Amino acid sequence: MRRRVLIARDTSRAAELIEALRAEEITAIAEPVTTIERIADAASLPDLSRVDWVAFTSVNGAEIFREILQKSGHVLPSEVRLAAVGSATAQVIRHHLRPLDIVTSGTGALKLAEALLDECCSNTNVTVLWPCGRDAQRDFLKILEARGADVIEWPVYATEFIPPWLLHSRLEHPSSFDVVVFAAPSAVKSLKEAWPEAWTFTSVAIGETTADTLSKCAMTRCITSSSPRTADLVAAIKHALIERERASLPFTPKERS
Repeated sequence: MRRRVLIARDTSRAAELIEALRAEEITAIAEPVTTIERIADAASLPDLSRVDWVAFTSVNGAEIFREILQKSGHVLPSEVRLAAVGSATAQVIRHHLRPLDIVTSGTGALKLAEALLDECCSNTNVTVLWPCGRDAQRDFLKILEARGADVIEWPVYATEFIPPWLLHSRLEHPSSFDVVVFAAPSAVKSLKEAWPEAWTFTSVAIGETTADTLSKCAMTRCITSSSPRTADLVAAIKHALIERERASLPFTPKERS
């Protein structure tokens, strides 16, 4: 029985998942389909003395923030509170800076916005610094601003697609895999640019935003992991494999949508 999984992200960030799948006798490989370019520096760091919260909605935003802070010698004021989405993002800040005041589960930035509003329910006149991607979904900002918060949107990185010709040289056709795991909407878009024809694999999405992007790409065979934790991803992948085996979908990479 063929049980092959492609994880569309950097190998270092997929290593734990690959090992966990190997223990389940599922063969997995990782191949990044995007690259991250840092676009911020210490000169662009907003004035932290006027900030009440720093909110992190991605690991990349957290890593670049702490790197800029540490290398520039800037001090994070003790009264500034910290909030993050997910354990991986929180771990970056907790390990390098200090414990967080709010950590929400999963990958949804909207949950973090709601948690911040709950925490500040008696005073929505707060200032939130948001280190984010250049093309980040802005629903997080809109929800906070609608309730009176002042959000400083600070793009610190840009996500770039790996060119299709380079992906073609590195990776076999994705529809030769049973399951492809996507960690972000940008990964979906990059793979679709390289292989625009109809996909026959079953997809696993980390987060609702990624699942929505797959839906917009007419990907109807999609399982959304309940969280980015390895155990939950393994469960989602096994579910996807079972659903695929039931459907007995053929490999037809030349099929066009």
